[in-house]
Amino acid sequence: MSILITWAVITVSMFVASQMLTRMKIKGGVWNHFVVSALFGVLMVVSGWIFYAALGFATGGLLFMFSFVGKVLTAAIVLKLTDLFSDRLEVKGFGTAIVAALIMNVSGAIAELILSASA
Repeated sequence: MSILITWAVITVSMFVASQMLTRMKIKGGVWNHFVVSALFGVLMVVSGWIFYAALGFATGGLLFMFSFVGKVLTAAIVLKLTDLFSDRLEVKGFGTAIVAALIMNVSGAIAELILSASA
């Protein structure tokens, strides 16, 4: 059940980011939003930890201490990978990916707070 909730939260956070940013678009309807968020989630599970670790070691451990920044940068990289592998998502530029990842992390954190408060 928690996988479905996580998938829904990622879908909503990607929707919010795509609505707020003109340089990020998810083409198509609701189904495409779910497909793109599923691809993002799978890529995050498969490769996100590699990027997080690489960024952490490349900065001499600073990103391990500033975890939120590391998570945003990792999500931005995976978001650009999702754009590369899917015709349904368009993210123009790495700066847009960083802002989108920031929006996604903040809206995801808000959704987690709401869900944990209602549980």
